[in-house]
Amino acid sequence: MKEHSFSENNDLLPDLFAENAEELPADSALRRLIQGDETADEQAELLRQRGNQRYRLGCRLLDRGNDPGADLTLPGGEQSVATLRKRAHALFHQAMASYTEALALPGVSSTVRGALYLNRAEVHRRLGNYARGLHDAQQCIRSCGLEHPKAFYRASACALALGKLPEARTFCEQGLERTKAPEHVLERRALQRLEERIAEEMVRAQRLLAEKDALLQQRVDQSQRLLDTLERQRIRLGMPLFAQQKKVSNWQPKPVPVARDEPNPDSESTVSIKFSWPFMVVYPLVQQSDFFENVDDDAELQALFSDLLPVEGPPALTFDPEGRYRCDRVAFWYATQWTRTLVDVGDPALLRDLTRVQDNEFCGSLLPPEEQGTWKQVLLDDIGLDAARLPRDTVCVRTLRDLVTQPDYIVPMFPVLFVAPRGATPAPFWLAASFS
Repeated sequence: MKEHSFSENNDLLPDLFAENAEELPADSALRRLIQGDETADEQAELLRQRGNQRYRLGCRLLDRGNDPGADLTLPGGEQSVATLRKRAHALFHQAMASYTEALALPGVSSTVRGALYLNRAEVHRRLGNYARGLHDAQQCIRSCGLEHPKAFYRASACALALGKLPEARTFCEQGLERTKAPEHVLERRALQRLEERIAEEMVRAQRLLAEKDALLQQRVDQSQRLLDTLERQRIRLGMPLFAQQKKVSNWQPKPVPVARDEPNPDSESTVSIKFSWPFMVVYPLVQQSDFFENVDDDAELQALFSDLLPVEGPPALTFDPEGRYRCDRVAFWYATQWTRTLVDVGDPALLRDLTRVQDNEFCGSLLPPEEQGTWKQVLLDDIGLDAARLPRDTVCVRTLRDLVTQPDYIVPMFPVLFVAPRGATPAPFWLAASFS
């Protein structure tokens, strides 16, 4: 058998990927061993040695690929860095297979099992499988932690890579406690360097947590200011009714200061507030909708719908070839008291941070059917109608502000208005099927 030397002065590495790949010394020894009547520990030890040889070869290939001045010539010609890494990872997987095969042998002692877990943990760590590496290092510690202080280093390093800083610090401290003897000086130095890295990461994590808390507090303050402003404007916010609403990233109304032409005698301020809202139009009979990203609350709804549903010309909506959804042929509706307000929901987290409204899994009415309100038709023409003469289930509005400030209208995350052909009769509830 040809012997390969892996000294610092000899860079020759066997080509283990050729079809006629040569065996490593442990391979032939293992084949002879398992043909005899040997113990499980002896068989496991040979498998471990075979895995160790492949692991070391993989490390050599990685070191060579990471060295800018290294000679990349191997049996078979010059290799690229990517090829070296690919071969190294293949060797690591072969090593892992050997350790796993040994662990599956019945009757292996806890000492040998601990060594196998220790080595497999390192291979997992090299491959970036930190969760599995942590598991194997813990298994080694349970089997024979005092005999393998390296297990604490590997467990700590894997926990650090996973962001489990308290766990990483605990393993590191336990390892330092067990490496006070002179024969463990190298392991102790490695653990001390790791301890410094963990301390740096904990300082960084605390800084990031403080920044996150500051950002959350900023959101809380913004939410509270917005809720206070809406309350002064007689606008009540509720939970969303449709899943599509949660996909809107900038759903919160944007306050826009507006200078008054004349001071308000009832207020010391000469500035009023208007809002810019997302606005959703729902066509319940065909289960379709339209969405406006920004609509100022002083926008006239009649003009908006005249553009959306023009009276003349081809039908504007793809689902309306017959032209039933023209502005002069439809009716507009909203459902009164169709859900609970955020204040009524009573979730302090939602009130403190309105961005969490989208995180809530529920969407739809939060009220049982018997507690939901009724439908109210909306007239968009500003023709000076006397409100006292309007039918009870009808309201006349001109702007979006007129809609959202109705006493019985709860804004479901942002304004929603239902549109159906005239003559369609809504049932008492807000569900799409309630139009016929």
